[in-house]
Amino acid sequence: MVVLYFLHILIYLSVLPVVRAELYSSTDDDVIILDVNNFEKLVLGSESAWIVEFYNSWCGHCIHFAPTWKKLATDVKGWQPVINVGAIDCSNSENVPMCRKYDIQGFPTFKLFQFGAMEGDKGEEFLNQDFHALRMKMVDFVMQRTYYEKPESWPKLEPLESIDGIWNEAAKHHEYVAFIFEDEKSYLGRAVILDLCTEKRLLIRRMLSDSVKKYGITEFPSLYLIHRDGKFERLATKETERQAYVDALRSLVKSSKDDLPKSGNLGEEKSQNYSDSAVNYIPRNQSAYSVTVQMADLVSTLHYSFRQEIAIHKSVSGPALEELKKFIRVLAKYFPGREHVRNFLWRVSTWLNSLVLEVSGEGWLEKIDSFQTEDTFLPDKIQWMTCRGSETRYRGYPCGLWTLFHTLTVSFFGTTRGSPNTDPLEVLDAFQGYMKFFFGCQECSKNFLKMAANKGSVVKSSADAILWLWRAHNQANKRLHGDVSEDPSHPKIQFPSQSMCHTCQSSNVTGPEGEIIWNSDEVKQFLLSFYDPDKILETAENVPWKKDIHSPEKKTNQQLDWWERHQRKADLEKIRALRQFKYDRKKLKELDKKESEDSGVNKTVDYEVANFEILNKRESNFRAGIGKERVPSGWGFNNIDVGICLMFYVMCTFILMVLYYHFIVQRRYKPCKLLPF
Repeated sequence: MVVLYFLHILIYLSVLPVVRAELYSSTDDDVIILDVNNFEKLVLGSESAWIVEFYNSWCGHCIHFAPTWKKLATDVKGWQPVINVGAIDCSNSENVPMCRKYDIQGFPTFKLFQFGAMEGDKGEEFLNQDFHALRMKMVDFVMQRTYYEKPESWPKLEPLESIDGIWNEAAKHHEYVAFIFEDEKSYLGRAVILDLCTEKRLLIRRMLSDSVKKYGITEFPSLYLIHRDGKFERLATKETERQAYVDALRSLVKSSKDDLPKSGNLGEEKSQNYSDSAVNYIPRNQSAYSVTVQMADLVSTLHYSFRQEIAIHKSVSGPALEELKKFIRVLAKYFPGREHVRNFLWRVSTWLNSLVLEVSGEGWLEKIDSFQTEDTFLPDKIQWMTCRGSETRYRGYPCGLWTLFHTLTVSFFGTTRGSPNTDPLEVLDAFQGYMKFFFGCQECSKNFLKMAANKGSVVKSSADAILWLWRAHNQANKRLHGDVSEDPSHPKIQFPSQSMCHTCQSSNVTGPEGEIIWNSDEVKQFLLSFYDPDKILETAENVPWKKDIHSPEKKTNQQLDWWERHQRKADLEKIRALRQFKYDRKKLKELDKKESEDSGVNKTVDYEVANFEILNKRESNFRAGIGKERVPSGWGFNNIDVGICLMFYVMCTFILMVLYYHFIVQRRYKPCKLLPF
């Protein structure tokens, strides 16, 4: 009977609903549930920004605020490619270390994390808990300037200064281009752009009222559709709710591609063409970043190769060591980087050539770290520019490696052209060895080695090496087009596209199965120009189509890597020395001029010529570290000497006064009886 009673109790407890302590549900709410296991995986290194609530499930204020946080997450759900809304329960014992790590002192605490947040980033804390204020805070946070360039997948929220600027951004996949005209303090346009940021067929930009009144637009806010012939159609005017704008634009996307709206105007019955640039518009099928080579990508590729793919090996020996020697030797000979990087590569190559048996991954890292000096240095960070993908899993290192290979073949061609003793396979053999033993993707390595099997019968010169690698790259692009690894924002094409090189492809001529017929001579000239070491951009600010982007903020000393800190310190020392030298030189000139006047030297003689030897001697003494010469005065004293004399005079006077007070005043001693006191 007792057994049956306890069995009944167990069955009753098993059917009771489970009480959920958390305030948010991953199935019922749009809030992303974070915990100790996924917090840093999702937030750190993400291409999206994050707004996170650190809460306590039993906190009364947190319970009252939960509906507002849920409403916010639902309201901005479409913004997730740019910024996510998350929450972590600090009352859960497992999450306590994470909440402690981020300095949570009370509940609820709200923090904003910028895209690409790194380990140690504590986030930006704020206090405002009003729904509308939270949404505006998110917009402002997304728009704030950062040192790193924002991901290409992010929409542009900054207002355009001119309507013509829209055609610099419109691409082939943009079937509809729209403007939102609004006042400066309005958040409507930015919210609508974020709501529709996943609609690839839509390009939406905003302009401020002061910039568009000259076009006859007087009603704000307002939404206009602009056609490729430069004509406008008004979709919404004076609507204050952003949902009306979102619905109007989404109705376009849902409609048939052929069912285009009829052209309208800016408020009059007749059509208006605002600019010839709209008529001459040629859509680009490439992003701005995909049409240039930047040194940051090449250096980042070296960094990842050296510190990840090579260093991950427990031991490198035998054929792998020989291929590594060959690869580093090719880098040292043909890498077009700055002098300190080339010196670094030569030191690594020289050290490797001295090895006979093997080198461990740890030993490799320790050795290359020991080469980090002022004259031999490889930057210790990764910053993808041209090779930046729409997400961190796309492009990056594979893109950088292809770019490095192409650049080295062109540099090899320019360095060895005309040399009869050059092995045309020197660079390609080094690539093949690296792909075989060190490239992390095994399937990619197999495919490359399969393509490289016939290179010996095809490549007879350094120019052939350039074209062989180009064909191999296009074969890889063709094979991977449509693959899950393909970046949807950067589809793999046959390079170069016709818009990049009009003469590289035979017009109106295709091979079997629609293959492109290439003009090899034109392709070679294009590749020689495109990967020319002298045309590689050193910084992103030099990219001509990014002049409208705000220049990055100056980095703090903590954000600098070792070389940057060292270089900044050296630059400051040089500036100080230069300023001091100019000051000393000016004083010397004034002194010598005065001495010349006192001695009756002819004033028509050029001063610089007359004192050339004296000044050069003093300059050489200064640069040799002898120090600043003493500038003599009329009696051989300078200002310091006079100051010391004055100081001793004051001290002596003070001592005499103390002695007088002690012996005369305090003791009332009369030094002379004839005196009246």
